[in-house]
Amino acid sequence: MRRSVGVDINPISVLISKAKTLSISSVEIEATLDRILTDFTSRSVVINTDAPLPPLVQASKWYSGSVLPDLKRLFHLIARYDDPCVRLIGEFCFSAILLGVSRETRHWGYVCDNTSPKGDPKRSVSEALFELTRSLLAAYRERDRAIAGSIPFDSLVIQGRSQALTDYVGADAVDLIVTSPPYFGVVDYVKSQRLSMEWFGHDIEQHRIQEIGARSKRHRRLAVDEFEADLRNTFQSMYVCLKAGAPCAVVFGASKSRTFNSDDIVAIAESVGFCLAGEVERQISVQRRQNPSLTTEQVYLFCKPSYDSLG
Repeated sequence: MRRSVGVDINPISVLISKAKTLSISSVEIEATLDRILTDFTSRSVVINTDAPLPPLVQASKWYSGSVLPDLKRLFHLIARYDDPCVRLIGEFCFSAILLGVSRETRHWGYVCDNTSPKGDPKRSVSEALFELTRSLLAAYRERDRAIAGSIPFDSLVIQGRSQALTDYVGADAVDLIVTSPPYFGVVDYVKSQRLSMEWFGHDIEQHRIQEIGARSKRHRRLAVDEFEADLRNTFQSMYVCLKAGAPCAVVFGASKSRTFNSDDIVAIAESVGFCLAGEVERQISVQRRQNPSLTTEQVYLFCKPSYDSLG
């Protein structure tokens, strides 16, 4: 297993990445998940569900009267754990089930736009939690089979701007970069995590204004110029971090209704020194799409020239 470093400005993305890259065995993951499930379902574990909700949670808007008490119980249960690993896994599970148990029955884009739900479906927190824990455990078991008993290296996940990558790893230190920049004007990544942001007390606006290429910024006069400048700084940082001759894989999609397109990504990458080694187009799954006009994305393989090729 390779040592890895991830950087993201979105606190919920950081939470998800940390929970999926723990350097512990699937046996330990199973014990942790079983503990959370047992504590949640056991009435001998007393949790004060009358404790106040985080002030940002729009409780009556997003959750039915049958769902909210169980969510409050799970939330306060997870907060009681002293073990940071158990709390991390618990917070990931809590975050992952919020949309599925909410009153929103349409696409996640409606949550992103803070639109009022139209229904009040009967949903079960315990069932959603059980299904989610089984899925997470299966992923960790598959990882253990893939590494054939080896001990995985610790993964470092940093909440911050990718332009500052050199501050974390230094120059000429990285063997491979895999990244997917924001698709300009297509998605508000921070706002799409609205439910989790509310529960964990993150100010959406504070994080949104730091997000590059956000859909909410698309009508600003200098939106494209700012996006290009941020991308150029990011590619420059990645270029410095990569070893000579090392590859950089970039996944990017562009809406036909936007002024920034995939060719611009290539031009920016080449402007800082990268060479384009290959390109593949692939379909975007229906589950990921908010805007049906964006149906494909490009996978680019760039390389930092070796010292020999530089002369």
